[in-house]
Amino acid sequence: MKRRIRLPAGRAALVAALVAAMIAGTSSTAFALWSTSRITQSSATIGSLVGGLSGTDAMTTTFSSTATSFTAPLTLTNNGTIAGTYFTSTVTAQSRTLAQNITVVAWQVAAAADCTASAEAPSSSLSGTWASMPSLTGSLPAKQSAVWCLRSAPTSSAPASSTTNPVISMVLAAGSWRSPTVAGGFYVDTAKAAAAVATATCTDQSGGNNVVIAWDASSRSPDTFYDLEIGGTRVGDPTQGYSASTTLSASRISTTVAPDGTARVDVVVLDANGNATATIQASSTVTLATTSAGRTLRCGA
Repeated sequence: MKRRIRLPAGRAALVAALVAAMIAGTSSTAFALWSTSRITQSSATIGSLVGGLSGTDAMTTTFSSTATSFTAPLTLTNNGTIAGTYFTSTVTAQSRTLAQNITVVAWQVAAAADCTASAEAPSSSLSGTWASMPSLTGSLPAKQSAVWCLRSAPTSSAPASSTTNPVISMVLAAGSWRSPTVAGGFYVDTAKAAAAVATATCTDQSGGNNVVIAWDASSRSPDTFYDLEIGGTRVGDPTQGYSASTTLSASRISTTVAPDGTARVDVVVLDANGNATATIQASSTVTLATTSAGRTLRCGA
């Protein structure tokens, strides 16, 4: 027979309170441990490919009779931490006809200072046009650069008063990795077409030492003065538009101004101070020769 022990009511209440406190305390501690735990992650950078391209700003050019080509360096850089192979590509906007008629020759040089207008392009140079430019490519260690020399010139078929906008892009590759593309653009223009120059009349004089050059001066005031030039050197005497003709003598043309052979004679407009302007009213062709008696001069080629 088992004997039951009965606790007084006050003591039973005390035991129940202690048990509840222990349970509550245990639950709070477990929650705190769970709530303050976390999973941490770590990563490591193996390497990077970062390209750089400079030099295109200096390539903006307006081709004209006095600016017939440009030569400029293009620098390609690997700013990353691993070696890579670089590739370039070129696209053009605006006049594709002009881009097709501007030649490009490219060769690698040791430094930008080696890319000059007088530098000779080697036989291994790449060539094309801005509409169809071969890719420049090569290996490039980290933190190193490659410099290419680019020489560009318009062909005789290049349209006047045109603009094209070549953009050169570069990307670096190492295995399946590719760097973000970097690019640089510039503008290439051609000057306005020169106005057609009227033909001056040339008349031979007896003796073979002089010719008379005459021109149409009706578009200007008869008070306008003119002179004759060969290659930018004045070889005549100022003449007003009233007569619009003057005599050119062989004795006025030295061999340093015009060697034996044909020469173009320009009728230039003079300003109010008697200085030659860039305006050519008309032109003609003469032929010079040197004999034992001196220089001779006749009209035509």
